[in-house]
Amino acid sequence: MTFSDAIPVQFWLIDCDTYNEEERFGLYHRCFCAPWECDDEIKIQFQDDGDQNFSLLVYDDEESLLDEIEIEEVEDGVYQTSLILSENTPDICDKNVRLEIRKNAGFQGISLPALSLWANSGGSGDPWSLGANPSFTASGGSDSEFIFVDYAFIPGNTYSIGMDFTWSSVALTTQYSLLVTDASFNTQFSDNAIGNDSGSDSLEVNFTATSSTTRICFRVSSTIVDSTTITLNSISGAVQVGEAEIVAKSDCLLIKEEHPGTVLIAYSNYRNYAGIINYNGSPDLTFYLRIPAVFNEERFPETDEPMQLSNNRIISLNSQVKKQRLLETDQMPNYMHLKVKEVLKHQFVTIEDVDYVKEEPYEQVENGNKRWPMRRYTCWLTEKEYVVRNIL
Repeated sequence: MTFSDAIPVQFWLIDCDTYNEEERFGLYHRCFCAPWECDDEIKIQFQDDGDQNFSLLVYDDEESLLDEIEIEEVEDGVYQTSLILSENTPDICDKNVRLEIRKNAGFQGISLPALSLWANSGGSGDPWSLGANPSFTASGGSDSEFIFVDYAFIPGNTYSIGMDFTWSSVALTTQYSLLVTDASFNTQFSDNAIGNDSGSDSLEVNFTATSSTTRICFRVSSTIVDSTTITLNSISGAVQVGEAEIVAKSDCLLIKEEHPGTVLIAYSNYRNYAGIINYNGSPDLTFYLRIPAVFNEERFPETDEPMQLSNNRIISLNSQVKKQRLLETDQMPNYMHLKVKEVLKHQFVTIEDVDYVKEEPYEQVENGNKRWPMRRYTCWLTEKEYVVRNIL
């Protein structure tokens, strides 16, 4: 499980101390609760193995569970959810809360041998045409051999095996069977379907493996058929995982109706950046980060390029004026400053409905007490749409 440093809420794996839990030698211990307003959207994304089931849990400071939110797998191995606290849990305002991510009991994907590795059984029936998408043409009521692959199932584990396939038109019904067998093709578990006309279907076998469960097979048995071709398209598998467990946790979030002295930053990117997967390929995947800061001071940096002519006249070849505002953070731990740095480097950064671009460094304000664990930073941000130029 991996988290980007640029997501709005910092998570630590369950076997690690959070910032508030850890006491470092040589530093004063001081907790930090990230500020959020009730109507803010908190979006969370992380990566892990695919085909897993996660939930986001919201606890108050008395360890009461306030809400449980499903985390969606938006892309293979990419998990994401979002919540607006006032909508999900209306009585959450003016509370300290913390978040946990729970890996739920359920099925976890397994890698099965590719269809190109499957083989004919050599028994009764006609053989399959092997390859990346094995196929079998039934004509005149012919049955197929078993097409199979061996797999090392673990006895006692519960599995789910699925097969997707298509077939061309048939005159009468044809039966398709997905089976789990022993080494002698004796059926232990199976699922069957009847096909008529042309179409596609899928079969799924759910079972608890025994010591003799070793093979996955597919077979076609038909009645009188003019001609039909069955093609195997994909195979998938999953194994049931154990009990639910907490896998990641956050520090406290301070939720209020209003948070004076804070700034909400909206940010997005056209492409993947800083560990955030922009799976939809557009800036619509917008994240929000609220930090303790002020954003008031303005300045208007300018550049001028004059030239003196032979008649001693001076003309302006190029001049430019920009509009900037100073982002001044309050005291925050270092992990929050890294987060802000990565956020400000996104292609789209919006504060108070104005788009900004970072052209200057995000710099630490000198701190005389080296034992103090928090720091202040400042950064001048340039208003993206306010650049006035005059060129000869």
